[in-house]
Amino acid sequence: MASFTSIRLCAAVALLCVLMVGALAWADNPAQPVGKLSGSNTVSLTVADLTLSSVGLSDVFSISYRVQQFSVTSQTSFGMAGLASETFRLSTPLGEYNLQGGVSFSSKTFARASFSLSGTLSGVAFVASLVGANLGSDQTPSYGFGTTIRVYGNIPELGRLTVALGIGATPFGQVQTGGCFEGARVSWGDLSLCGGKASVDLAFGDGGLEGEYVSWMATVPALNANLRIGLPYEGLFELQGLTVGLFAKLGCASVNSNWSFANDFSFLSGSAQLSGPAWGGNLSSSATFDATGLLSLAASWNYTKDQLSVFLSPEIEIVALGPDFTLSFDLPSIRVDLRYDLTCCEETALGRISFGQVACGFRLSETGFHDISVTYSYSF
Repeated sequence: MASFTSIRLCAAVALLCVLMVGALAWADNPAQPVGKLSGSNTVSLTVADLTLSSVGLSDVFSISYRVQQFSVTSQTSFGMAGLASETFRLSTPLGEYNLQGGVSFSSKTFARASFSLSGTLSGVAFVASLVGANLGSDQTPSYGFGTTIRVYGNIPELGRLTVALGIGATPFGQVQTGGCFEGARVSWGDLSLCGGKASVDLAFGDGGLEGEYVSWMATVPALNANLRIGLPYEGLFELQGLTVGLFAKLGCASVNSNWSFANDFSFLSGSAQLSGPAWGGNLSSSATFDATGLLSLAASWNYTKDQLSVFLSPEIEIVALGPDFTLSFDLPSIRVDLRYDLTCCEETALGRISFGQVACGFRLSETGFHDISVTYSYSF
């Protein structure tokens, strides 16, 4: 516990230093505008069923203060056992650059921290970050640290180039054991090709080039659709397969489908989603399938009027799919989520006054109610 307290103290001191840097950066301008304080509190009660065999209670409190480009935010979560997690974040200008910091804790130990400096030099933007994380468990913590550097910019008529580098962490900030080179990512996007836009991603590891991904996207006006094609590679452009996506508008409805193929272009799997207005709300259905047939079905319907929102999602269990495409299925349960905005008094000078939101959710089956939750949230 002593070591955990020391880590919290060090993190608080580090954040205080960033805060002082921001204050000194503004010291030459005493006529600063008044900032804005905002926040929210969300309380949730969950029970497994009406027998109250399992009860859970949680609370999440967030508060933030912002003035011009400076902001500080805190979020604290509580559960049945007490404190569950804490997160602190702040951002402050530092001359022509921006300094950001954040630290998070679980109930028992340090979880993650990051400090970043971002800005632009000679037209090239950059972000340099120092990250640390607990790579072990709450009972046996093990800490690791790393650095990531990302530079990006637009090249006239040649697209957008991004280079990310990780030392002790992946280029995306995932801390790894040890402190050596963990990889690099080079992305060249927004390339004009065959009436569409293409991008090329190169991934490097400690052994050199590990893989590539080439994508292309274009609009098909005749079909009122967007077409997406992706080509994943390993090693030095060894093709691993093909992905194809299509999004189209059919009147008031929209269709989104994705298909994946092997490196010999044989079909592997796919998915399709159809959504559109129905019964005063919006109905959405989706299916996944592979070369053997239909794998899963899902559907949902949502409706909003005035202060009330309704979301229904039945569980669909496929029983059989006949050779003539006749489908047999069961509906073991249905998920129901309701939300009501507590607002009133439109005639006031301040407009509508909000007293928060109340939400209730449950799963209904032949055996009764399950996974019941009641949530109240309020923002200020």
